[in-house]
Order: sequence, then C-alpha cells, then structure tokens
Amino acid sequence: MKYLSALPLRIALVIVSMSVTSGAANSGTESGKPPITTTAYKTYANARFGYQINYPAEVLTAQGEPDNSDGQKFVAKKGDAQMSVWGNYKVDGGLDDELKMAKESNSKDAPQKKVSYYAGGKNWFAISGTSGDRIFYQKTCLRNDTFRTLTFSYPQSSKAQFAPIVDKVVASFKWCPK
Repeated sequence: MKYLSALPLRIALVIVSMSVTSGAANSGTESGKPPITTTAYKTYANARFGYQINYPAEVLTAQGEPDNSDGQKFVAKKGDAQMSVWGNYKVDGGLDDELKMAKESNSKDAPQKKVSYYAGGKNWFAISGTSGDRIFYQKTCLRNDTFRTLTFSYPQSSKAQFAPIVDKVVASFKWCPK
C-alpha cells in the first residue's frame, strides 16, 4: 500500500524532470547560438526589384538598405552568420555568368569554394558548399532582365542552428506582387 501511495509523487517527479531536461536541450541558447526554430519571422520587401523574403528577427538583424535600395544585409545577433539579399540589372552575360561568379572565391585571399550542391532551371540556380570553415548558400533568379540573389554564410559549427533557418528563408524568397 505504501508503494501505491507514493506512485503519484514519483510520476510527478519524472514528468517535471523530463520537462526541465527537454526544455534545456531544445532551447538552443546554452551555447549562445540562435534557436533552431523561431516563430518571429518578419518580411523584408524590396520595391525597386520586386522581391520579398521572410527572416527570423530574433536571430538576424537587418542592417538597412543602401542608398540605391537594391537590397538588405542581415547579421546574426549572436555568432558569425550573415545573410544578404539584393537585386541588380542584367548588363552583360546571363545566368551562366552569374553562376560562374557565385562558384568563385570573393578574393584571392579567401579559401577556395567547394560546391557540394547545385540545382537550377531555365531562369534560376542554387548552390551551396564550403569555403574554409564556413558554409555558403546562394540562390539567384532571373526575371525580366533583373537578377534577384539571396546569400547565406555561417560557420560549419553552426550548421544545426542555421540550416533550418536557411531552408525557411529560401522557401519564402518570392517576387513581390505588383
């Protein structure tokens, strides 16, 4: 009988223990890294080039549009990640030239890019890979002689935190309704 009367107390302790443990494991903040999921997404819309994205405002801070209003840069509130989105007019070359530039390193001092993912179609491409200890992702679309580009860069050690964010932001990368 004594065992049965202590059973509800034991069950309650197990439930409380599981709640505390799972909350700490899923918060993503123990190491100072952003959470894996977040519900506070804001929309950035660019009127000049007609596109929009949703970004996690709890994780990334918008840096403001430049004077030419071509896009926006976002930096991680914690850590060393960044996202950029912009538009530009097609002057010379086409999508193949944009892809070639995306595959190249940004400077002679930068580590060589190693592309591990490529997808593309008639008017778009997406690539991803590594450059040194960083992961990069780029999606570029061409519409009416205008390119729209979204890029991410973050440390490989932050992949668990940023890969789901990249997926969600990329899925939201749309042309703004006119």
